[in-house]
Amino acid sequence: MQHHAGRGLWRGRDRRDGREERRAGSDQPCLGPAWRARRRGGTVNQDLTYEQALAKLDEKLKLLEDGDLSLEDALKAVDEARVYLKICTERLEAARKKIEVRPEE
Repeated sequence: MQHHAGRGLWRGRDRRDGREERRAGSDQPCLGPAWRARRRGGTVNQDLTYEQALAKLDEKLKLLEDGDLSLEDALKAVDEARVYLKICTERLEAARKKIEVRPEE
């Protein structure tokens, strides 16, 4: 497959300028890692708790560390691990915002 500039290669990933591409009027990224994981046959549940996502992330990392995966399966595990890492990061950020102490004005 030949690459053509401007055909969405960076859709759902951080763009080359460091900004994440977003849907118009939404905080959700365009076709993010969960979409790629589903496209490759995996399923990712965005409703996981922090603990569930962390356990799934740990599971994927252990599979990768064992080194018994085919290249295709390793790439799939990496994509899914990225999704679980993003879920963990989002859950931690949401918790941080809830407990953040703001100085009185």
